[in-house]
Amino acid sequence: MGIGTPIRFSGSEGESTWAVEVRSSRIHGAGLYTTKAARAGDVVYVGRPGRIVRRTEIPGLTPVERNHLDQVGGDSFEVIEPPGCHINHSCDPNVEEPDHVGVARRDLAAGEEITLDYDRIACLDAPFPCACGSPACRGIVRGRV
Repeated sequence: MGIGTPIRFSGSEGESTWAVEVRSSRIHGAGLYTTKAARAGDVVYVGRPGRIVRRTEIPGLTPVERNHLDQVGGDSFEVIEPPGCHINHSCDPNVEEPDHVGVARRDLAAGEEITLDYDRIACLDAPFPCACGSPACRGIVRGRV
């Protein structure tokens, strides 16, 4: 699934300003991209905490919401909000995300897709084949165990 017109998000965090957009990704469906260059350590996006739901509430979520869940407790799941819900996996990610704040792990070029390592951050129902294309690709995404 690709998208037509890019969807843009921007803001500031401390002294950093950031701007990203959602557009079609070669990794999977839609992805989140930088719109300006960033240096290692720069904030490249700021997300917001999503709503917390219990396992019994999941069937009542929309298909999009069900596709963007992360387990945060035994029976608690966070519905990941934009822009974070558009970030694809890479086995060699260029961003880390402490507390919903995307921080560049290395210098990023304008227009580069922002990626996270789901094996470090995501709780998945089932492993899936990796499509990141990185030389460091592990071939499968398992999520944190």
